Amino acid sequence: MLVLFLLGGLFTVQPGQARVLQLFGNYKGTDRTAGLRWVLPWYTRKKISLRVRNVTGQTLKVNDKRGNP
Repeated sequence: MLVLFLLGGLFTVQPGQARVLQLFGNYKGTDRTAGLRWVLPWYTRKKISLRVRNVTGQTLKVNDKRGNP
């Protein structure tokens, strides 16, 4: 019984992701370190992405060494 309780708190964090930890809806922290982690089983763990999203802007004019576009 105790083993099942302890296994309920295991989770993994992949590179480029994080987990937000909440206890009954209250923010308790963010875990950004990749790997296998353990918290108390009654914590809610929500996955978030840390991937950089670029904003699409205007196309840039590129010139060569002579200044030609």
